Amino acid sequence: MKKILILSIAITLSGCIVKSGTHIRTGEMMPKMTSEQVKLYSQSPKNYRTLGLVSGKASHAFVSEQTRMDAAIERMRKEAAALGANGILLQSANSVAANTGVGQIIGNTVITSRANDAVVSGTAIYVIEE
Repeated sequence: MKKILILSIAITLSGCIVKSGTHIRTGEMMPKMTSEQVKLYSQSPKNYRTLGLVSGKASHAFVSEQTRMDAAIERMRKEAAALGANGILLQSANSVAANTGVGQIIGNTVITSRANDAVVSGTAIYVIEE
């Protein structure tokens, strides 16, 4: 019974992507946006205002690297929207090695996994003209 409980906890914990993000206001105050209104830019638009710096991170051992990257970008968009940005000038997108595990021995087995965290950062901007 104890083995089943421990295995159930491990499976439950492996089912969600952990996301976090930050924002630092460096520019003017703007009304909040929704994350759906925030567009990613790899090059500077013609005319924009800088509002701040944003980042996003996603961790999970049992999903693809692309899924983690998408989740990190989604979180970064939320951070930019909180600053009133309608765009993010992408600065970096990386995978960082991370180890996770459940510190419980089941018979002769220890449940562990290795994954890469997706980490993205950028400049939150308010685009006036593309």
